[in-house]
Amino acid sequence: MPYVSLIRDPWVEQNNVYPLHEVIVITLLAVIALAQGWEDIEG
Repeated sequence: MPYVSLIRDPWVEQNNVYPLHEVIVITLLAVIALAQGWEDIEG
């Protein structure tokens, strides 16, 4: 079963933990840029 470990798991990249200060800065900058919701911030 060594081939199974070669398969890329897309969920690994989505489960990152980001520092709180980065989240706050990105959110504040998005609000300044008139973001209307989390979908705007995400994009």
